[in-house]
Amino acid sequence: MFTVRKVVSVTIVFIPVILQVLWQITNNELPLADGGSIFATSYMTFLKFKEGVIQGLHFTFHSGGRPVLFSVFATPFVPLFHVSPILPTATFVVLVQIATCLIYFFAFSYKLDYLKSALLTCIITTSPFVFSIHTQFMPEIVWHMWFASFLYFILRSNDFQNLFNCTASGMALALTILARPIESVVLLAPALAVYFFYLFRNKKIVLCQFAINCFVLFVSVFGCSLVSWYGLNIYIGFLFVAFTSILFILVAKYFNINKRHSAVSRRIERKDVAMSTFPLRNFFLFLSLVLSVWMIFYAMNILFWAYDNSFGGGAQTNDQINLSRNILLILNDVTNVYGYALTVCLAFSAILAFAINYNSNQGLKNESWTCYWLFALLLSVFPMLVAYSVTGTSDSRRIFLGMIFFFFSTSYYVAYTRFNSKILSSAIWTILVLLFAIQTVAVFAVASGRASLAGTKTYLEKYYGSFGIREPRTYIGRDSDVIKAINSLGVKNAKIAVFSLGMFTDKVLYQAESLRYFALEMAPTLQFGTLWGYTKYEPYLAVVGRLHKQKFNYVLLEDLDNPIADPVTRDRLQSHTFFITDVLDMIRTQGANALPGLAIVKEFDLDGRKQYLFRVYDVLEPTITASSQCQDYSPKGLLDAEQPGWHSQRTPTYPQTVTVQFKMGISFSTVSFLPQEGNADRAPKSVALYKSDDGTCWQQIGASGDVRASTSGDWHVVNVERCSDVKHVRIVILSNCGNKDWLTLRGLRFE
Repeated sequence: MFTVRKVVSVTIVFIPVILQVLWQITNNELPLADGGSIFATSYMTFLKFKEGVIQGLHFTFHSGGRPVLFSVFATPFVPLFHVSPILPTATFVVLVQIATCLIYFFAFSYKLDYLKSALLTCIITTSPFVFSIHTQFMPEIVWHMWFASFLYFILRSNDFQNLFNCTASGMALALTILARPIESVVLLAPALAVYFFYLFRNKKIVLCQFAINCFVLFVSVFGCSLVSWYGLNIYIGFLFVAFTSILFILVAKYFNINKRHSAVSRRIERKDVAMSTFPLRNFFLFLSLVLSVWMIFYAMNILFWAYDNSFGGGAQTNDQINLSRNILLILNDVTNVYGYALTVCLAFSAILAFAINYNSNQGLKNESWTCYWLFALLLSVFPMLVAYSVTGTSDSRRIFLGMIFFFFSTSYYVAYTRFNSKILSSAIWTILVLLFAIQTVAVFAVASGRASLAGTKTYLEKYYGSFGIREPRTYIGRDSDVIKAINSLGVKNAKIAVFSLGMFTDKVLYQAESLRYFALEMAPTLQFGTLWGYTKYEPYLAVVGRLHKQKFNYVLLEDLDNPIADPVTRDRLQSHTFFITDVLDMIRTQGANALPGLAIVKEFDLDGRKQYLFRVYDVLEPTITASSQCQDYSPKGLLDAEQPGWHSQRTPTYPQTVTVQFKMGISFSTVSFLPQEGNADRAPKSVALYKSDDGTCWQQIGASGDVRASTSGDWHVVNVERCSDVKHVRIVILSNCGNKDWLTLRGLRFE
């Protein structure tokens, strides 16, 4: 029967959902940063599942992108992309928000009344940073959902006495770890260790049984990881899984059957332990099954990924700036993101409840788990802070995982503490209602863009901390126009670096992630990315060198002066902004055709902003010139055999020449010619070849009356005298293969 209290509670629980729906209706921003990549993986997974269930599963386990499991959950929503590009993310995120809110509510209501449970649910699911990451396909939202599920089932397992909830908690924990592997292990391992120690001290589990289960779990995961590391046959991994699963079952049966016969069991009985070993076995069994199977395919990827993002190149490109920050400063950043009022109130409430509990006859004085709870809390949060201060990857969205545990544990304990004093009970209620009001009003103010709802934004931040919420965007991007312009140039199968500061203006036309998102359907062979995140200034040539080294084929540059006014932001993004400034300055002083390492392909406009598309080449790449060319069909891409190739002037007169200047001397004995695809009659026929040391005096090294006489695949080969340390080669074309209007050539090769 619904009472007023229950109706109010349900309404409060759905406040975060209502906020999320309103935010998504207002927002018109495509997934950013990792969001674009994650949706790309979801999209490709969807395409594979369309081919068949087996193909979809194969893709998920063999080439499903990052070695963590969250993209696959968004796959069912991909078809909504055809209705609206924003709809898949919006639908996915709203459903995750609903699930997370309901899970938290049911977890809290296991011990608390409905109203308290609803208030705590609203507080924890509307904290500013949690709300902001719900705008994207980010792993944190899936992590949050599975972690809340784990908390729900572990609470209802009644200290590992309930078989179903133990089984479900093991599954939920495994999925939590797969969503954020390293963070989950660092966060949950200490807390679980303290929890199991509490269970052992309170005679609720058998130490030997627990130790054997841990050992079998380790053997299974470690064995399957070796299969991935050494590239062994996956069936060996499945044998490991089968072997350890049987071992789990045998261990549980052994402890049950021999309880009354073994010396260990007799000691256990003297401790009045009367419990089944099957719930604990099921927790470890299903945790082992999920993790081990995943490790068969992804252990090596996870290890390399974790190391690279903590100490290697990935860390250097992201947030190594945090290495200069100590733990207290990092903790300050996190509390600032969540809101100081929220963090301080929760911490103060926890200390108050804890102190009263141990210094009076009120509350939960006889509950021994309180000290374990506090110890687990400290062991969970601080190792994570230490880990990220050491690795330099201490951004808030990772530490947020630890803070979720802090919020849940603290708020749950405070609300669970019962006081005989009406004053103290009223104080707890006041704190809960105050936190609820702060969070709700803050999110409403920012999400609606109306800070007047609760005073000015500056006033609120002064007392409540930063509103770390990504505000809804209403701009209309020009991503499809950019992709169409690039496609019209014949650019395919290319990796394109995007440099634009438009994201810092009121009029965002595109960015790398939104282009990547749109390209999935329009031009799936195009890959967009940036060198975003380097924290030190690098000279122009150094950046171009990295572009070439990381196999970027093109650079898309927007002609927009640096609009970043905030000095802190400018400093954090200085490499990115300095490179754009350097390139634009060089264009204005030297012209777009004179940039070393970048060859202009096309200039075009979008809403009055000039866009440049450059081809990336090695600064040591040879310079190629021709006696004539038609429009933009220059000879610069001949050594890369780029389509459509070099076109001489219309109705050419002969001879025509192509001259190659190498930055370093080369040796060769053949010169090969590749005709324009589908136009063999336009290719050179009669040629003479020359070499030079200084580009002035030329010596003939070979000739051919018909280059078609010798072929190697699609290439026509001309033999010349053996040449060493040659820096200049000139090809004199005396005739083509019959076309009177065109002389074209797609590729040259010196071997």
